[in-house]
Amino acid sequence: MSDCDCGGGGGPARRELSRRSLLRGAAGLSIIGATSALLAACGGSSGGTATSSTSSGSSSGASTSQAGTSASPASGSSAQGAAKSGGTLTFGAWQDADTLDPHTTGLAATSRILIQIYDPLVWLNPKDSQYYPGLAQKWEVSSDGTQYTFHLRNDVKFHNGEAFSSASVKFSYDRIFDPATKSLALSLLGPYTRTDTPDPNTATVVFSQPYAPFLSYIGVILSMRPVSAKAYQDLGADVNVHPIGTGPFMYKEYVKADHFTMVRNPDYNWAPSFRAHKGQAYLDQVVWKIIPEPGTRVASLQSGQTNAIEVVPPQNVLQLQQQKDKYYIQNSETPGQPYMFLINTQKAPTDELAVRQACVMATDQDSIVKAVYQGVYKPSHNLMEPLTPCYAKDIEQYFQFDLKKAGQTLDSAGWTMGSDGIRTKNGQKLQIVNIVNTANDFNRISELMQATYKQIGIDMTIQNESQPSVFSTYNKGPQNFADFFFWDPSPDQLRATYGSENIATGFNWSHFNNPDFDKLVNQAATETDTTKACDLYHQAQVILGQQAAAIPIYEKDATIVVQNKIKDLAYDPNPYPYFFDTSISG
Repeated sequence: MSDCDCGGGGGPARRELSRRSLLRGAAGLSIIGATSALLAACGGSSGGTATSSTSSGSSSGASTSQAGTSASPASGSSAQGAAKSGGTLTFGAWQDADTLDPHTTGLAATSRILIQIYDPLVWLNPKDSQYYPGLAQKWEVSSDGTQYTFHLRNDVKFHNGEAFSSASVKFSYDRIFDPATKSLALSLLGPYTRTDTPDPNTATVVFSQPYAPFLSYIGVILSMRPVSAKAYQDLGADVNVHPIGTGPFMYKEYVKADHFTMVRNPDYNWAPSFRAHKGQAYLDQVVWKIIPEPGTRVASLQSGQTNAIEVVPPQNVLQLQQQKDKYYIQNSETPGQPYMFLINTQKAPTDELAVRQACVMATDQDSIVKAVYQGVYKPSHNLMEPLTPCYAKDIEQYFQFDLKKAGQTLDSAGWTMGSDGIRTKNGQKLQIVNIVNTANDFNRISELMQATYKQIGIDMTIQNESQPSVFSTYNKGPQNFADFFFWDPSPDQLRATYGSENIATGFNWSHFNNPDFDKLVNQAATETDTTKACDLYHQAQVILGQQAAAIPIYEKDATIVVQNKIKDLAYDPNPYPYFFDTSISG
């Protein structure tokens, strides 16, 4: 699990971040082998324990690469002199939060807000793919990979004054693990058993078997960041609209569907070493303004009501990049899974493999991207993004457009064309239901697919449903298609999306239940050897391709347009904008 049903716009634009700088060297990135990475980096051996370095962080084992830079005004405050403290940055966001409880959210839109509020135990720096101390000053992994021991800072307080301690870590992970929480982060805990707290500054997270992805998840994913036990006790359900963390910004005000305002944390003094400065954030406050309509969002930037906007329509990207005296554009590819449709493998008629395969072959990704997005996005023919570790390019063979072959596949499976142009089999029409999340932009895509499907005798009905109810609908499974995309830096996302244990409450909206697949991804999660893990994930991807579990459409592309006076707008590995080093000039 990570973040899904989220937005990412983009187009050809001047890059502040290199398109592949965030997580280069996917196959070698030890996000899938955090235990072995720590051992290698810290001089440990297979018979001992590894300790991270508190000065430079633990190497991830990947070939490092610095983020590419351009001549834009955001290339660094060092070139402009000392950063100026103060001011309000207003960010135009396309989507509101679902909940402000980090343990139960599933939206990237929420994570983009809350990563400013909550700090992780360990940071993954996207510029060099190394792990750095966060709320934990150092950490150790047992030789068998089942225990992660974190030595915590003793000078950190939550925004409500509660001291951060090992009890905070235990409360957070036990809460995620509790079925009553209904946490969408549950799958990230894998074979979690318990958290031991021998003293206030030491927390040992114990698993029943080796769990290699854990360090990468706590280093990147919002849902794994410690929360205040006191906040949940004092606020109860109100914690859903009043987040309390340890980060550089604090909650001030939230008006549903309008804005979230966060203010500088005056006590913040525990930024990781790779940040550009220490102490407090520069900005007085950040206003996260919810502006769902794209044209209105662009107009807000042009009028000066916002300082930066996300999910920019392609035509506006092309327009705004010509105004270099006013704006600069930051654009990056992302890890995770592309925009796609998950096919319900347990609901007729898509419970039949031939129908699923025909649907895949009758989807023309290239034409869709050209018609809907003017060709500025990249069509996807894979179930993971190219930046994701263990990305398997050969899986593309299963997701190629071939309308003639799609029809032949249905013919061979006994689906005969009716006089009304719709196929039938055993008296049943070939009708599928596509339930579209209204928060996303899949309607136009669905309409194009609907027209193409009709050419080969498939009748597709499009229904709309808003979130968050649409998520539980997808879990119940009345749909044949569910629209989906995922932000995640680990190939373990395959387990989160297609593992059978995640059908009822997770993101397995394909209702995919394949014991061979489960065995492969569960084994991969325990494998600390990168090569062996990638081989297991490759076999799992082959199964998904052969079983036509989903239909990829196009690759995510995170694009933000920013006023020139905004300096040092940085990103986390997903990539989400991070405002700690950001300042306003002039």
